[in-house]
Amino acid sequence: MRLLLDTHTILWYIFGDSRLSSRARDAILTTDEVYWSMVSIWEIGIKQSLGKPGFELPADWARFLPEQMSLQGFSHLPIDSSHCEAVSKLHWYHRDPFDRLLIATAKIENLTIVSRDTSFQKYPIDQIW
Repeated sequence: MRLLLDTHTILWYIFGDSRLSSRARDAILTTDEVYWSMVSIWEIGIKQSLGKPGFELPADWARFLPEQMSLQGFSHLPIDSSHCEAVSKLHWYHRDPFDRLLIATAKIENLTIVSRDTSFQKYPIDQIW
């Protein structure tokens, strides 16, 4: 199995948040291929600038998070034009642009997304939570 982490999954895993399900944590710990996308870093930046709760992070978060993901053995999956094209073909079950790009990426790359977001289940992708 190959995993793609949703933004909240990254934050909860790195910071040891109890909201991360045991099934999600176990999958992350036992899977050889775990990926993250710059979409999540972009989402964090936007939500921080809006003052959204849950995005209060250390000043060096933009360096810290990718560094921590690398130390965990997670691989960065670059955004590709095929991912962006796939977004244009997604049904509008979900309106969040960050999640839509993660969904499209998971679909194109044949990845299982690790997310608690139940609206992901409406798309033809595998999901763990």
